[in-house]
Amino acid sequence: MPLISEPAPSCSSPSRGPHRPQGLPVSTTHIAVSAVVGVGFAHSLGAIDLRVVGTIVVSWLVTLPIGAVLAAFFFSTLKGIFS
Repeated sequence: MPLISEPAPSCSSPSRGPHRPQGLPVSTTHIAVSAVVGVGFAHSLGAIDLRVVGTIVVSWLVTLPIGAVLAAFFFSTLKGIFS
């Protein structure tokens, strides 16, 4: 797997460039994971563990709502303490 995953870090930084003029937030983590999946897909579909990819996608989708709920909770708690 080292030869398959080697291109991922080298493509993370240049891939961010085209998105900067539009002001779009692009995560190097998302790019690196997507690159590894893309290289695995180019090698063969069997090289990708779709359960792991599904878990990664679900974790990306739930991160923002859970972060928002936690931020609201801590904000209201601290506001109540210091007000």
